[in-house]
Amino acid sequence: FTQKVTVYELDPAAAVGFALGPAVSAALRGAVKAALEHTRLSVLGPGAFRQVQLDVSLLRQMLPFFVHDTQEHEDLLVQVLVAAADRAVDAHSPGLDAQQLSSLVSNEQSRVLGLCRG
Repeated sequence: FTQKVTVYELDPAAAVGFALGPAVSAALRGAVKAALEHTRLSVLGPGAFRQVQLDVSLLRQMLPFFVHDTQEHEDLLVQVLVAAADRAVDAHSPGLDAQQLSSLVSNEQSRVLGLCRG
């Protein structure tokens, strides 16, 4: 057998449809699913629950900068919040209210976008 078989006629990355958008979306989906599983296996104190709230809110605000179709990621983030609420030690402990959450997320989003812009 001396015949050469061509597997890819183009660039291998182009042949499998690799593009930055789907790769970022898949990586983000994997990270959120890992956070979801970690949350399901954890016991969260009041501070940890508030941190999960803050992280999920920041991710929600930042999603449009990284992925075009945010619905699947939004659904996963809601699951993370539900799991965090289920695993909170003090179910009656209030999390962050909407105003606190909005202020913290806005400040952090500005900081992150400033770092990205250089």
